[in-house]
Amino acid sequence: MKTFAKPKIISYIFPFIFLFNGCSSHEPHRTIVHMDPSFVQTKLVKGRLGIAGIISIDHQFDRSECAAFANLLYEVLNAEGHIPVAVPIRQVIEPIGNTTHNQIMKEYSEYPTSRLQSLKKVTLKNDDFRYLLLGSIDLNEVEKDQYEEESARDSIHTPFDEDQPKNAEDILAVFETTRTIRVSFQIYDLKNALLAWSCTFEERDSNRRSLVFDNKDKVVEGFAQSLTMGLIQGSYGPILQPKAPNFETLLKRVFISFVDQLP
Repeated sequence: MKTFAKPKIISYIFPFIFLFNGCSSHEPHRTIVHMDPSFVQTKLVKGRLGIAGIISIDHQFDRSECAAFANLLYEVLNAEGHIPVAVPIRQVIEPIGNTTHNQIMKEYSEYPTSRLQSLKKVTLKNDDFRYLLLGSIDLNEVEKDQYEEESARDSIHTPFDEDQPKNAEDILAVFETTRTIRVSFQIYDLKNALLAWSCTFEERDSNRRSLVFDNKDKVVEGFAQSLTMGLIQGSYGPILQPKAPNFETLLKRVFISFVDQLP
């Protein structure tokens, strides 16, 4: 669902043109690929969930960044209002050892959807954790778009509109930057040596900047309008194109959606 911030005049670029900022939010999309019948809340709470780590499929993020994302996931999992079931990476590595942990992460980065052979090497005590969580950032895509649209004046209100007819139409030059991220999660049951749960989440958000042509007197039309729009989209496009939505903000929303879907 798109929502737009209340327009605010930033500056004048050309006569009869106003600049507005806004944003669009989209409903999250999730796909539960697999859920074993044995994976229920009572067993999750009792067994606890060890965070093994997060990888970046296309290597957009290095190991230190992925480690920070895993810490963020731990914070979301153990946030106030949730049953604290998560075990942080450092407490996961300690019982299984650095060598085995590195093998698990290497194998997961190469075959993120397969059953990991390295998990057979993991031997844990009853008071460690039963479940192991791995995550992969499958997509982090930024798209930039420029287009024109018409908008009724009553949807774009400025202080100069007081005496203008509400049915007048303005021409918008829209600059929109959209970020889409997709993250997959796999939870392995170490006790029963099986994949307990697998799910993919996708989040998308846009930042939008609009140039409004005041078209009430047909001042900007025909060749003049095309010329002005061309100048704006060509010469001023790189300046007017908004920044992409923050990656970590979207990632945290994915983590929250992930936690909400756990049994």
